[in-house]
Amino acid sequence: MGQELVISRALWFFVKVKAHGSFVFMVLAAHCFILGCASSVTKSSGSLCSQWSRAKVAGNLDTSKLNETSGMALSSDGTRLYHVNDSGDSGRFFSTDLDGSALLEHRVLGFVPRDMESLALGPCGAKNKCLFIGDIGDNKRSRDQIKVVVINEKDIGTNPQVKAQQTLYLKYPDSPHNAEGLAVDAGGNIYILTKENFNSYSQAQPAKLFGLSFDRWFGAKKKLNLALIGTLDLPSINADLDPRSQVVTGFTLAPYGGKALVLTYENAIEFVFALLRGGPPKPWTEGIDYQKIKLKALEQQEAVVYSASPDEFIYSTESEDNAAGLSPLYRVRCLGN
Repeated sequence: MGQELVISRALWFFVKVKAHGSFVFMVLAAHCFILGCASSVTKSSGSLCSQWSRAKVAGNLDTSKLNETSGMALSSDGTRLYHVNDSGDSGRFFSTDLDGSALLEHRVLGFVPRDMESLALGPCGAKNKCLFIGDIGDNKRSRDQIKVVVINEKDIGTNPQVKAQQTLYLKYPDSPHNAEGLAVDAGGNIYILTKENFNSYSQAQPAKLFGLSFDRWFGAKKKLNLALIGTLDLPSINADLDPRSQVVTGFTLAPYGGKALVLTYENAIEFVFALLRGGPPKPWTEGIDYQKIKLKALEQQEAVVYSASPDEFIYSTESEDNAAGLSPLYRVRCLGN
C-alpha cells in the first residue's frame, strides 16, 4: 500500500491513493489558501518516528467537569492544556496543567455551540496566538454551516469569562460533513479533516481534508467557503482494523510543521505534512512518509495533541476509565527514528 500527497505552493495539489491495487488520482486547482497568501512555509520537524513507547498515564481529568472530552490543544508556552467537551455542553472550554490538575473553566460570551469537537492553537494576527474552538460536529450531516470560534490566548489566563476575537461561519463546497479534526498551521491556515462513517460505523469512507487561508478568514465578517484539498484513505491504511477504526477522531499538526497526527478509535497515524515546492509526485511509503502507531485503545478516544516536542504526544478519552471518576491522559514518546 502506498500513498502520495504532494502540495505545490503555486497552482496544484496532487493527491494519489493506492488501495488494494487500484489508484485514485486527484488533481485539484489550488487556492492561494495553501500558504501562497499566508506566506509561511515551515520546514519539516524531522523524519517520522519509527518506534513509539507504550502509552503511559500522564495524569487524569476530572470528569465532573470534563465528562466527554473531544478536543485538546497545548498552550503556546507549553505548560497548559486546553480541553473541550463534546456535543451537549455549553459554550465553554477548560484549561489544566499537563497532568490534568489545576482545572479552570472558561466561558465564551455569546457562544452557543451545537457540537464542539476539536481545538487547535495557532496564529491570529499581530504576532498573537489564538485558541480555535471547532464547532464542527454534524452526525446527521444536516448543518448548512459550521463554526470556528477564535479566542486570543492573552485573554484566557485565569479568566472565567472570555470574549471571542472572531467567529467564523464556514460552509463546505460540496455537502455537509461530520468532522472531529481541526488544525491550524504556522501560517494561520485552518484545516478540517472529516469523519466519514456511515450506517452506525459499519462502513467508512476516505476522510476529506478542507482548508481556509489566513488571508481569507482573518477579519472576515461573512460566511466563508472551505476549499477541498484532497482525501485521506484511512480505510485502506487501516484495512486490518474494523470500520470504526478507519475514521478520524482527532487531528493535530507538529509544533514546528512538517508532520501531522491523526487519531482513530484504535490507533494513531503520523504523516509527513510538509509543503513541497513542486517537482514530480513522490510515492508515499509506510515507515517513511507515514507511520502507524499502536496505542492503548480507550473508549471514545477523540482528543490528541503533540507536546512541545514533535517526538511526543498526548491523547485522552471521552469516558471515565476508573472507579474514581477520572479520565486518564496518556503520553506516548518516540524511542528512536
